[in-house]
Amino acid sequence: MKLGLHANALLLAAGLQDYQPVGRGALDAAQVLEKAAHYKFAAVQFCLQNIPGFPKWDMVTLVNLRHQADELGLTLHLAADILEGEHLTDVIRRAHTLGAKQVVAGLAELKGNVQERQRTLESILLSLDGAIKTAERYGIMLAIENGRHVAAADLAALIQAAQSEMIGVCFDMGNCLSVPENPVEAAETLAHYCQCAHMKDWHIFRTVDGVMLQNCPVGAGVVEITDVLRVLKVKKPMIPVFLETSATRLAIPLLQDEFLKQYPRITARALAGILRRGALVYNEEDMRFPHERKAGEREVLKWEEDRLKTSLKQAQKLMGTESLTLSLETV
Repeated sequence: MKLGLHANALLLAAGLQDYQPVGRGALDAAQVLEKAAHYKFAAVQFCLQNIPGFPKWDMVTLVNLRHQADELGLTLHLAADILEGEHLTDVIRRAHTLGAKQVVAGLAELKGNVQERQRTLESILLSLDGAIKTAERYGIMLAIENGRHVAAADLAALIQAAQSEMIGVCFDMGNCLSVPENPVEAAETLAHYCQCAHMKDWHIFRTVDGVMLQNCPVGAGVVEITDVLRVLKVKKPMIPVFLETSATRLAIPLLQDEFLKQYPRITARALAGILRRGALVYNEEDMRFPHERKAGEREVLKWEEDRLKTSLKQAQKLMGTESLTLSLETV
């Protein structure tokens, strides 16, 4: 397994997420690559919505970034902002010019009963036909990320129905808790189709109508990362695992009747599991990130950098666990 950097780990330094560093200016894509090489990552995954100006990049810009990545010994991966056929087709073409190995697209939400979910999946598959053919033409893997409230079984059904060797899964270890379902069990369902993974961790807090997930340094939260890695290692020992430590939070209104009606895949066991993990009560004032507290730029950027360093050290430790027999490959 290779450890990569998810560009979301540098959202604040890049001037995104409602924050703009003024002193040194925002990081651009080239600087993100330099930082990844500095920390000896093997790959970088960029999200299109997190690359200022990407839609306007010409071929020369893409080729220059590709050459920089080659010189630094990094492989590139792209993540599209929406799962839509025409948009993905364009992203795959740009990925080809950029030399990216994969394009990741998130399956955001899947609501309704069995019949309604089936119709939605069929509609998605139909819209992806052109994108899948383009991916096959260029030899670029299209990896569908398990997203919010999308059960592993439904995503597996979509991949099976696509009947293409160039479509697989990007397994996000943290997103499973938004379904909610157990990350280890979800990994067991999707491991066969997995082409890459996102390593992130959550703190879980109780709220009036459910739980709040808040991103935290890897190893400090509730996600069973070692067990997930062990499952993925059996089926796909060579996939890249991207470290994602963004300053994000996600509210899950598990106790609202309307929410439960929209997502009937939720089981009593899964519901009890996530509620047991959320032992602390969420206090918005206490849990604000530094940039939300209007902290100084130096403090904000140091906080983000320190989270990345702490998570990188823990990720290296987890991926080197003897029981996993994993070797961490870096540049």
